[in-house]
Order: sequence, then C-alpha cells, then structure tokens
Amino acid sequence: MILHFTNTIIDDIEQLIHDGVDAGSPIINDYLAKHLIIAFSSEVEKHLKILLETKIKTLPDGQIFKYCRMCNKIRNPKYKDIKSFFKDLNIQLPDLTDDQKTIYTNVIKNRDSIAHDIQSTVNYTFPQIKKAVNVAEIILESP
Repeated sequence: MILHFTNTIIDDIEQLIHDGVDAGSPIINDYLAKHLIIAFSSEVEKHLKILLETKIKTLPDGQIFKYCRMCNKIRNPKYKDIKSFFKDLNIQLPDLTDDQKTIYTNVIKNRDSIAHDIQSTVNYTFPQIKKAVNVAEIILESP
C-alpha cells in the first residue's frame, strides 16, 4: 500500500459505513468523497515527485533542468500524464485496461472542480473512487 493517507481516509469511510452511515448518503458521497479525491490526487503527485527526485539525483548537472520542468506534467496527473512522465523516466507502465485508465483519470479530473468550487458535485461514488485508488496503487508500485 503506497497511498497510506488516501487509504486511511478510505478505512475511515468504510468504518462509518460499517457503523451504520448509509453508503449512499451525502456525507459519504459528497462531503467525504470530495476530501478523499483531493487527498488522493495530492498523494499520487507526491509519489511521482519522489520518482523524479530519485532520477534527478543520478543525472549530470547539465540535464537536471530538463527533468525539473516535468513537475508541471505531474500536477493532478491524469493517466496520459503519468504515461508520458514514465516514458521520460524510462519506467515501464503496467498493463491496464481502458476501464482502469478511464476511472483513474475521471476521478483525478474531479479534483480541480472540487478544489476551486466547494459547491461542485462529485460525479463518482465511493466505490468508484476506491477503484481509481487501486489503479493508482498498481501504477505506483510498478517502478
């Protein structure tokens, strides 16, 4: 489990559901889901930056700037961004289905609207967000 903070939030939400909070309630699928998506995106970005830092430490001085510019590529990273980032770092991506790529990207896309408009709605349910987190774990465990 790489996404420790994200998975802690998932565990807390699952505990609430276990304790009797309706899984379809607004507290789960709106309020907590928003926090989960923002934490999820942030934690994925953090782990990608760790990969970049590791790469930079092995480079001669003249090549470092090229890689520093890659930080913009991994801000709220959709699947295509990660694919390009991994290619630039010579990291092999695991095989994913189109559905996995789509659910991951679509959940991450929600981050921007949530972060900039608290009144925005979350278009994904808690189980769908968990699927996106599982996809991110697969991706981040591959290097």
